[in-house]
Amino acid sequence: MKHLILLLPLLLLTACNTAREKAETAAAATLARYAASLETQNIAAINTLFTPDSPERAALVDALATLFTRYTLTYRIDATQTIAYEKNRILLQADMTVARRAGLPFETQYRTDRYELHRTGSDWRIYATQSISTRVSQ
Repeated sequence: MKHLILLLPLLLLTACNTAREKAETAAAATLARYAASLETQNIAAINTLFTPDSPERAALVDALATLFTRYTLTYRIDATQTIAYEKNRILLQADMTVARRAGLPFETQYRTDRYELHRTGSDWRIYATQSISTRVSQ
């Protein structure tokens, strides 16, 4: 019994880390679906990846409709890092390469963006985004 009491905090810590790791993996998968939907220019899919109460969703959809008429781009997530984690909220920072596939001239961008994702049921959806930095290829 004494050993069980000593192991209980360790078991709880392991369970919390496992829940966090699962959340981070699921949130990163949402960002991967977002990048894939941008690449296929699937506005309907992009719309479903945002929370219904996202303050950015409507403006983003309008901006993407214009962007997609001018460019066909590739989107590759190079790295993600968890900035903050709570049970129903996660803040990820992602490094992404955006390059021209077709359309008007476009300089390859190396972007770092921050994504706030909220848990909605069993899914993670994007609530807000913030551009941290963008540099273009020379």
